[in-house]
This record gives sequence, C-alpha cells and structure tokens, in this order.
Amino acid sequence: AGMNVARLAFSHGSYESHLILLQTIRDVSRGLDMPIAVMQDLQGPRIRIGKLPNEGIQVMRNEKVVLVSESYFQKHQKRSQVKLIPIQFSDLYLSVKKKSHILVSDGLIDLVVFDIKDKNIYCSVKKHGVIHNHKGINLPGISIGGSIMTQKDKKDLAFGVKYKVDFVALSFVKNAQDIRELRGILSRLEKRKNPRTKIIAKIERQEAVDHFDEIVREADGVMIARGDLGIELDVSEIPVLQKKLILSCIAASKPVIVATQMMETMMVNPRPTRAEVSDVANAVIDHTDATMLSGETSVGKYPVDAVRIMGEVIEKAEESSFDDFEYENFSYKEDTMRNMSVLLCSLAKNIYEHDVATVVLHVKDDTIARFLSSLRMERDLVAVTSNARLARQLALLWGIIPVQLPKGKSPTRAVILNLLRKKKLLPKKSRIFYFDENRAREKTVDPFEIL
Repeated sequence: AGMNVARLAFSHGSYESHLILLQTIRDVSRGLDMPIAVMQDLQGPRIRIGKLPNEGIQVMRNEKVVLVSESYFQKHQKRSQVKLIPIQFSDLYLSVKKKSHILVSDGLIDLVVFDIKDKNIYCSVKKHGVIHNHKGINLPGISIGGSIMTQKDKKDLAFGVKYKVDFVALSFVKNAQDIRELRGILSRLEKRKNPRTKIIAKIERQEAVDHFDEIVREADGVMIARGDLGIELDVSEIPVLQKKLILSCIAASKPVIVATQMMETMMVNPRPTRAEVSDVANAVIDHTDATMLSGETSVGKYPVDAVRIMGEVIEKAEESSFDDFEYENFSYKEDTMRNMSVLLCSLAKNIYEHDVATVVLHVKDDTIARFLSSLRMERDLVAVTSNARLARQLALLWGIIPVQLPKGKSPTRAVILNLLRKKKLLPKKSRIFYFDENRAREKTVDPFEIL
C-alpha cells in the first residue's frame, strides 16, 4: 500500500513478537522485490505510571494526590488517606520542585507539585481524568540528568543489532553527546559492519530544539516527534518549528521524518478528517522526507487504508507546485560529492530540461543519494547497489528508488541498465543521467554519462 519503512516500538511488545514482525517484513520485502527498512525505536528514559487496577484511578480537579515509588504503593495503598499514584522512576523527586507541572497521558492530566517529602511528590490536580496503567509522564521544562540509554535500551539494542535492523531511533535526545554515546555502543556491538546501523534522533524535548544544530550534524537523520514535543512546548509553536527543523535537515543533507497523530482518527474511523489530510499534505509542502503513522497501523482498525490514503495525499501534494524547491537557496561547504550533486541537478533541471527523466546512481554508500535527495530534484532518482542493507536504508530518502542488484550479478553499466529496464524503471526514448560513484571517487575519471 506504500510503506517503505516499518518502525518497531520497543516501548511495547516482547522479543518474540518483534522477531515475528521482523521476519514477516523481510519475507514480504523479498516477495515484492522491494527494499523495506526496519527502524527500531528505543523506549529511552520514559517515565511511566506504575501498575494500577485495570479501571485506573480517577482524579478530580483540585484533588490532592501523591506520586510514590511502586514499592511504597504496594505497602501503603490500602491504608492511605489520599490517593497514591505509583511511578516507575523512584528518583523523580530529585528532579521536580514546587510548582512543577507533571503531565500524564499526553498532557490530558495535569498535576502541579506543592510539596516533596520523604521521596514522595505531593500534587494538586489541575486537569482531571482517569490515570491508567503505564501511561507516559512528561515534565515540561525539567531536565532529567544522566545517560538517556537505559539498561533496557542496551538490551533491546543488542537484540536489534543481532537481527540487523537498519535504523535505531533514539528517544528523548538532549544533545549530540547522546548520539555519540549510542554510536559507541553500536560500534562495539556491530564490529565495523558496513553499512552501519543508522541513528535517527527523535526531537521531542526543548533541550533537543536548543541543541538541534549539533544533533543534526551528529545523527544520520531526524524524527520530529510532535506528540511529546507538543507537550514540552506550547502547541502553537509546533507548525512553524516543524518547518524550521525540516529546512535545517535539508541543508545538512540528512533525512527528516514528521511523526505523530497524522491520521489519528483512522484508529477507529475508515476515513481521516480534512484537518489530518491537510497536515500530511503540509508536511510534504514543508519538504519532509517521510511521514509516519503510529497507532493508526499498530493498534488501529484500518492500518492498510491508513497507509494507502496517506500515500495518495502525498502524491497529490507532490504533483502540485506548492512543494517545489529551489536548492540554490542553500550555500554548501566545499565537498566534492556535494558539488557533483549540485552540478548533476543543475544539468538535469536547467540544461537538458525535460529530456532527462531518470538519474541512475551506482552507489556503495548513501552519500551521493543523500545529497541529491536533499536537492529535491523533480526527476526519478534510481539508486542501485549490491548491498541489501544499503538498499533498505536508501528507502527513507526523499525521491530515491532503491534497487538491489541480485547476488552474483556484475555491477557493470550494461547489467544495471538491463535490470532497470526489466523493472520498467527507465522510460523509453528519454535521456538518462548515469552516475558511477566508484569513478567519482577516483577523481581522474568523469563519473557522469548522458545516455
């Protein structure tokens, strides 16, 4: 129906269930002869409500409640004079202070701290509701110190590396050091595998916005996780911030994903709202590389329809002039491969105009594909590689059609073009730009051919 990357959320599920999904994705990918990437989304230091009765605990406006450790809750819940709410992070009392806001269930419930005593946090309910098992807690304006890689994350990461996930999404990133820490752990687990697992930095905290430039330089890509971001920041700031972050990613030639609540009502309804359709289209017009579905495809009633409709909205938005993009607006640093990309784009768009329908890239890594993708060429960009994992990773990039050469096939120009003709990826009687990355890196040979 149009999915290119499958995200597995390790906040939920067991290793057994994730492995079944992984194997299914790989089987479908082979059956369709289509590279489909897998992104492992680490839980990170998500602070959650502890175990409660299935019906949850209702809290009323101005009611007094106490946040306590799970062990304290087990001992005192039956004889306490006030409602106790267990939390999984027993050291939370060290980070909050009087008048701090503690938001539960995506900010639907707002608790305001009025006292901290004996490691317990006394709160007044500002926004009421029912608190359920394991719901997430947000702390706007509050920084939790220490590493964001929990022991669970490290264990999950080892599982992901073992089964060759293509991307790892790091939750609650604060700065570039968080990316470097994850990169170090991955290096030890992977032992110089090529291509290495790509790191996607999830932008969902004010600290990440403050350090965005250093984060985008260090990461391999960015996810604008608007759910938590809209709780950490004033929700009115998100649309403009989304545009700014996307443009920064394009300037850095790093892929960017817009995520969260894009077609939320399709969890229960067969069609999205007009507002949701506009949200998806506007993300395309903002020049995002990818849009992401969450609950719509994990627990929703209409997962295939959600993907199909999102794909249709994306195609309509891309056919319009509103998503047209002029790469000349960006000044690039001296970089041979980047300059070649600008040259190739200029030749295809300005000199040969409509003659050039397809740009064929023979690549060994994602460098030239990333650069050309960030220029948002209005041409088919076919990236051919012998490496299956690289083909899957290229699936995230805007405009890139990844193709894996079958095993045993020599990566000559004739073999590549013949394969693409069989796949009907080369329009007849149209000019083709052929780019060989091996020749480009030799620097003494012209890497371009116009066919």
